[in-house]
Amino acid sequence: MDTDQNENNNQIVYDALIEGKDEDEVTEFETKVALIWAYVLKKEAINIYDSFQDMGGDSVLAATLLRALESYFPGDVNISDIYTYPTVYAMAKHLEEKLMSKNNHTDDQNSVENIDNILDQLSKGNISSEDATKLLDTD
Repeated sequence: MDTDQNENNNQIVYDALIEGKDEDEVTEFETKVALIWAYVLKKEAINIYDSFQDMGGDSVLAATLLRALESYFPGDVNISDIYTYPTVYAMAKHLEEKLMSKNNHTDDQNSVENIDNILDQLSKGNISSEDATKLLDTD
């Protein structure tokens, strides 16, 4: 087991064998979550379908796992998630969906802000209605 502290962002770099899927089928989220779990649980191998408790996790380690997950996914994990999504596979899928949803919301928010900006420019007379229509059609 190799452990290394990344000085730039305080994240832990850890090597462990990921089991349960072929290497080329493991997602980036599964890899990150599996390596974090392996570090916290002090495992040389992690099966992505084994539960946190089956691998020796308890409430004390859950708190440690939460802190480690927070270093990679700040604000996206809470303690109940460790028990609601008890496997690496489930947790990784949850985090990926949560982050994708968050990104879609950001895109939607940017789109609304862009429309507001176009309408503001139109109301101030800075652009014509034809220009505003063209700009809105590209969104």
